[in-house]
Amino acid sequence: MVYQDRSLRLVSVERLSERGKNSTGEERQGEGNERYAEEYGHTIVDHAPDMDVSGNVPMWERPKAGPWMNDAAKRTQYDGFIFSALDRLGRNARHISAMRDWAEDHGKVLIVRSPHLIWPPEEDDLASPIMWDLLARLAEYELKAITKRIKETREWLHANNFLVGSYPYGYTTAQVKNSKILIPEPAQAKIVEQIFDMRLAGKSVTVIAEHLTAKGEYAPSDLTAMAKGRDVASPSAWPKSTVNRILRNPIYKGTRVYGKKQSVLRVEPIVDAGLWRRVQELLTNDSDNGGRPRNGPKALLLGIIKCGGCGGRMYRVFGGKDGLRIPYYRCHGLNEHIKGCGVMVRIADADAYAAEQVAVFFDEPYMIDDPNYTVELHVGEIGDLDTQIQSLDQDDEDYDEKHATLRAERKRLVKLDEEAEKEAQQSGPKQVPSGKTIGEEWAARDLSGKRDFLLEHHCEIQVLVSKTRGANGRERNLPMFSIGFGDWSNVPKVKLDAKPA
Repeated sequence: MVYQDRSLRLVSVERLSERGKNSTGEERQGEGNERYAEEYGHTIVDHAPDMDVSGNVPMWERPKAGPWMNDAAKRTQYDGFIFSALDRLGRNARHISAMRDWAEDHGKVLIVRSPHLIWPPEEDDLASPIMWDLLARLAEYELKAITKRIKETREWLHANNFLVGSYPYGYTTAQVKNSKILIPEPAQAKIVEQIFDMRLAGKSVTVIAEHLTAKGEYAPSDLTAMAKGRDVASPSAWPKSTVNRILRNPIYKGTRVYGKKQSVLRVEPIVDAGLWRRVQELLTNDSDNGGRPRNGPKALLLGIIKCGGCGGRMYRVFGGKDGLRIPYYRCHGLNEHIKGCGVMVRIADADAYAAEQVAVFFDEPYMIDDPNYTVELHVGEIGDLDTQIQSLDQDDEDYDEKHATLRAERKRLVKLDEEAEKEAQQSGPKQVPSGKTIGEEWAARDLSGKRDFLLEHHCEIQVLVSKTRGANGRERNLPMFSIGFGDWSNVPKVKLDAKPA
């Protein structure tokens, strides 16, 4: 059958892997398909533009083209698909072969304008199937070659400390000769600072996200969509995950990392490195909350008290007889699939023990992180060196010597910064007296604050329970506590006290 002799109803399929600055790719594909249809007496019933869709995604899974294949009602509305080129149909030989089978099974036509191909072919057409197979393999090979080139280019750029890929919220790019650098975007940088300040002030990620949504600030996903030419009618709600990613990203203290946390790029920081580290400590405590319910801790030692037998955490449970509800800490074991030791201790006894141990230090000064403590980095000097390197004239007879000197100096400063950051991470921020004693600080805190106090000082309490008999001869549980504070060297790591439960 000669398809040009029939008037076909066609769906124009357009696809781009990335919608870049040139937004006419979709239009060019569609206009070319319409001209072809008009020339041969066909009709374009609709367009199925899938932008930002890889050629490795089969047509039946694409947002726009997929429904024309999967919806039985839609399949009655057209006779075939038209593509500007074979790679618009796909870049996977198996997917293209499957589309040919699907077209035959459903009585549909596939038309490719360049090179001109039609499926199914005429019965005596031997060349067309061979061309389809060959060009499908070439399209797949081209995708693999492009992927390989991109990967190698990214690896080279990473190795040479160049900006690669998209840039994070709070930053924009500036052109320096033949490459780009990251610089803070003023309006977004203020929002980033606000996010860090709110978290340091004790605001939860949920509260921060709700605050930004209420203010009508555009979320990063909105800005990405607008950069790709999409219409954003109004700001979207800020997801908690977006706020959390911003708080955890080291780019905001001036260090960009890739892969396994390898530092590859220095940029101008938006927040102080000391502030960033303090926020990370808060986030660590949040993610490892020791079973604390979302509405706050119900007991002082959740996440702090552990079983001295198996080392597993102890959780709040209720026990007692005759309708009594006595709160206990109970061991559930290290593995949820293995029954725990069953060690139990009254919450009142364990909490009282912890308070007694802290009271030993009530007269000591309460130390806090020095708000003026910063790690001196060479971000500005490294940026100047990058500018000088990019500005070198390759025709200069001393180019190689100048380039090597600048690169060596840059490498030296980067190494100094890495060592300084490593030392700061190991030693932690400098501590200074707050003007209050530990006793005054402890008294001023509520239950949640006291628990945070113990976590801040790396407190760990272990409990064992032994059996004993009282004066009346009845068997009783005798809890044995041990306590350790990670940053108070004069507190013994193991200190056993006995109290009857």
